[in-house]
Amino acid sequence: MKESLLSRFIESLELFEDLLHAETQAVAVKQLDTIETVLEKKEIALTQVLELKDQFDSAGEKSVEVDELVQRVLTLQERNTFSFKKLFSKINSEPDDSSKKSSKEKRLRDAYLGSNESRLRLPER
Repeated sequence: MKESLLSRFIESLELFEDLLHAETQAVAVKQLDTIETVLEKKEIALTQVLELKDQFDSAGEKSVEVDELVQRVLTLQERNTFSFKKLFSKINSEPDDSSKKSSKEKRLRDAYLGSNESRLRLPER
């Protein structure tokens, strides 16, 4: 069971990392629809990651591999947030046409800029 929990946790982190890479690409080409889709998938994946993290931590497990993967995920998330802030700043600097500023843009802005607090952290050692 111990190995199964570790492998499921690593698998969920890798899925989340893959979604972050997809998000990076979508932000780079300014595809708001794709960003929104990826955000929805990330929310589901993050829920799974956090559930498995709680189980992993409760079991008193430690893994250098998990710590390194969590660090990569956090770094990617930080980079994506920075990139999105730049994109959103550029969108906002364009002439104001309220019909162009959709609720989708507001939801995306809230998703990225709503909280600087990360729910996924490296365990204290």
